[in-house]
Formats: sequence, C-alpha cells, structure tokens
Amino acid sequence: MKRKYKMFILLLFLSMCLQNTANAQNVIDLNYWESTSDRVSSWENPPTASVTKLNNHSSFELQDYFNHAKAQWNLAGIYSQQVQTLGTNADIVCYGGYPVELQARTGIFIESSVYGITATTSDIYNSNASFSYNGQTKYHYKLSKAIVCIVDRNISENQFKNIFTHEYGHALGWDGHSQTQYNGAVINVMYAHPTGTTSLSPADKRHLKQFY
Repeated sequence: MKRKYKMFILLLFLSMCLQNTANAQNVIDLNYWESTSDRVSSWENPPTASVTKLNNHSSFELQDYFNHAKAQWNLAGIYSQQVQTLGTNADIVCYGGYPVELQARTGIFIESSVYGITATTSDIYNSNASFSYNGQTKYHYKLSKAIVCIVDRNISENQFKNIFTHEYGHALGWDGHSQTQYNGAVINVMYAHPTGTTSLSPADKRHLKQFY
C-alpha cells in the first residue's frame, strides 16, 4: 500500500513538472513592442478589402489614399487584397465621406475632431500561448471584421494618405498607438495624431509584422 502511495506521489510530481514545462514553453518572448496597448491582433489569412466613397467631392480621392495605405502595409509584409464586391462582404470595409454620411452608413459616431476611425471585431487567438515583452503580458487576438471610416475634410493629399495608412494599420491588427511620435528621425505613422508623413517607419512595420 505504501509503495503504491509513493508511486502515486511520484507520478503526480512528474505530471506537475511536465505541466510547468509545457506552460513555460507556451510563453513567447517578443522582440518588439511599440504600442501603448497591451493587445495586438492579426488576420489568420490575408484579408479582403472594399472601398466605398459616399460623396461626390471630386478632390476627395479615396481610392488613391487606399491604394497608398495598402501598398505601404504590403511592403511591410502584411498583405491584403481589394475586392470589387458589396462592401459589407469584405473582411475590411472602408468608407469615406462627410461625418453625417459615415454615421448614417456605419452607425459609428464621428466626433468633430476625428479624421479617421476604425472599428474591429476579434477574439482571443490562442489561449494556450501567452506573449511577453520585458516581463509584461501581451494579448493576441484574431480579427474577423473591420470597418474603416475616413472623414472628408479640408486637408492635404499627404495628410489623407497618412490617415488612411494609420487607420488601415488598425484594421490589420495594430491596437493602440505608437508610444512616441518619432523613431529616431523618422515619424511614426501609428502615432496618435495625424501628420503629413506617408511612409511607415521601421517601428510601425516590425510591431505588427511579428504576428504575421
């Protein structure tokens, strides 16, 4: 009886050791963390995107701004594809127009100071793994839908490209914003406030790329 009890204790101890080892193996140490948020998201497969302009303002070249944003993230190794389909059927649905038009189409409230806004739907991607950066836990989500709204305002073409590239980054999984405006001498597109910078910085790219 004592021998069986000792054997049970030994097996229980070994099981706990193996479990702890397995848990340790599921902690993934990240090389970068550039965001103000403790979460990040990604698409399991390259998402499709649609673009719909809601007004007839001729100088509001929404398609051009989208092309630039998609190209910037493609260069970062995070791919998506535009589809000519009913907007709501795409993974990422992009709208551009005046605030009242955007609100009527999407139901998203547009504050007077907003240039662009993105809403996403997501779930925990892998509950069996945790991510860590400098000892802090980070959370990874799997995207299932995103809506991007670009507000038609009296700003420059480069500012529109900056805003669309920023919002498209959110639609591809960047949660929060860049912690700093500058990465060395380079301005981060994923900083909280819009600028005329149209190219992603190395920090913009590497933060999200590590989850694709």
